[in-house]
Amino acid sequence: MSQLTAEQLELIKQELEAYDSEGDGDGTVTFEEFTAAFAQYVDDDELQRIKDRVDKNNDGKISYQEYLDSKS
Repeated sequence: MSQLTAEQLELIKQELEAYDSEGDGDGTVTFEEFTAAFAQYVDDDELQRIKDRVDKNNDGKISYQEYLDSKS
């Protein structure tokens, strides 16, 4: 997997914030929100693989930090 640029990271952060329906600014989205945000880009199987890889604490949410941690 290629290294993400600063611009790509910022776009991802903006997407996560845009789909945080709770709007509480906690930097997390539920898996349902994540799916709504990215389903146009990847299929359901890939979304599930992303969730399994990224949601390390299994709380059903993906935080920006969890996402970044998964990239390292």
